[in-house]
Amino acid sequence: MWSVSDDFGGSGGDYSYEYGSEGSGSTGPVIPAVPEPSNLPMEDAKPVAPKKMMDCFSLITTPNAAFTVRVLVLEPFAGTSFNVGPNSFGHVAIQLSKTVNGQSITQTMGLYPTGTGLAKLESRGQILDNGDLNYDLGATYAVNSETFSKLITYLSGPRKDYHFTDFNCASYVYQAGQAAGINIPNPIAPVSISGPGGAGYADTPAGMAAALREQKFKNPAMDLNQGGGKVSPSKGPCN
Repeated sequence: MWSVSDDFGGSGGDYSYEYGSEGSGSTGPVIPAVPEPSNLPMEDAKPVAPKKMMDCFSLITTPNAAFTVRVLVLEPFAGTSFNVGPNSFGHVAIQLSKTVNGQSITQTMGLYPTGTGLAKLESRGQILDNGDLNYDLGATYAVNSETFSKLITYLSGPRKDYHFTDFNCASYVYQAGQAAGINIPNPIAPVSISGPGGAGYADTPAGMAAALREQKFKNPAMDLNQGGGKVSPSKGPCN
């Protein structure tokens, strides 16, 4: 049983939910029943070798190329600050695109656990192809070739173990931005989980969504798609 405390809609009210069956243990508005914690969005997608995904960008020349990086967020409960909802814990993916002379290569990836059942909360990490991901927010950052190269180096490197609070999909995307010098905001958010440890903070998809909205508020010129959509398929691995 999971308990998550959230500030709903910025109203200052703190609502606590215990997720089981629909409406079970709710002290606030009734929301739909949520999937089991292990049912992460697109968790059945194809595992990929990140270096092989990144190697594809060498197929087109770098001079005069345009480089973009997108942070894609599927919120747990769209439009709210809940860390758990109809979309389980939600998901954060990173998308890289390189375009030159009408040619374009795009790769979309995300970090997932490899464990089964509740072991997915803490297990070895893996990278899955997140092409075709449905998302609620998409932030686009135009970068130069040097920054893009640093991002490729990070994403091609060894994966850390997955931990549902300390290093998850949101952490992965944030740390990638840090490594490359991209101003992807910190996704940390307050959470409360039943059991040992109690309340605390964690990187979460909901936290990333809130941070991106705050970044847009401070910088109105920021390219943030708040209407959502579905990303196109990735190019896939290249040998």
